[in-house]
Amino acid sequence: MNGNDTVKSQKNPKENFFKPFLIDDYYPYNFPLKDIKIGRLFDTNFNKETFKNYAIFYVISGQGNILIDNKNKAFSANDTIFICNDSQYSFLDVSGQIDLIVLSFSAEYVHHILVSYSINSGVFSIDAADSFQQLYKLTQIDRGKHAGLIIANTIHGLLMLMSSVFISSPQSLSHTIRLELDSHVYDNFSINDLTESLHISKSTLMRTFKQAYGVSPHEYLLTKRIQIAKSLLSTSNLALKNIAYLLCFSDERYFSFAFTKKTGMSPTQYRSKSKLRKTPFNVDETINGFTPPPQKFVRSKN
Repeated sequence: MNGNDTVKSQKNPKENFFKPFLIDDYYPYNFPLKDIKIGRLFDTNFNKETFKNYAIFYVISGQGNILIDNKNKAFSANDTIFICNDSQYSFLDVSGQIDLIVLSFSAEYVHHILVSYSINSGVFSIDAADSFQQLYKLTQIDRGKHAGLIIANTIHGLLMLMSSVFISSPQSLSHTIRLELDSHVYDNFSINDLTESLHISKSTLMRTFKQAYGVSPHEYLLTKRIQIAKSLLSTSNLALKNIAYLLCFSDERYFSFAFTKKTGMSPTQYRSKSKLRKTPFNVDETINGFTPPPQKFVRSKN
């Protein structure tokens, strides 16, 4: 972020604040994100009960250490700190003028994403400035019912950036393609867009990805969307047309067709069955069939 951005470090300390977003006031259905708060912190002496669920902090300025589940991790300006809902944490040895943006929320489906992509609490060096700038603007401009989808898309984008920290060295082309696909689950995204961004031919992309994962990029992306749809159907009362919109299906009819073809039952049948079972969504299903060859992964700062 630079001096012209909406979010910038403050010269003089101000009081911590947070803004709750009552998303359910705008939707006639049960939106999958709950207890949403976006805030600005100018010191670390805040009540952690305010952000007792998932919390994501962006460090605008300041540095120090944070103890997460008895592991000490250093942080500095432009880092992103992710706290899972079951993690214990405390800030230590903070120096400089601390300035943080924080997003807190609860959502059952996020747990499935964390397990699928092996994301844990920690400090991440990712390019998150624009995402947090957009979130901070929501505290200043009333976006009404659009705020929910903006926050949901931003959370997914941040989680995908965190997952990309797990990289091979050197990173394979197939892994790069997979990361690109994962980051566009909620976007209208075509294979042509991907070939242009990676500067490779369509045939090379298709061949490379299928050799590594056994399916085409289109099939992989469709399966990811269906698995997220399963989670939303199991853990919320989100209307089918809204799930279709969120996951970029052209309409509710095509979403139902694709879901039925993949699972053998309609979305309505799946929702009824999952609620009768009253058991958690099987997170292993989200990666079944897409396990890449064994690789050695490294993770920055964690």
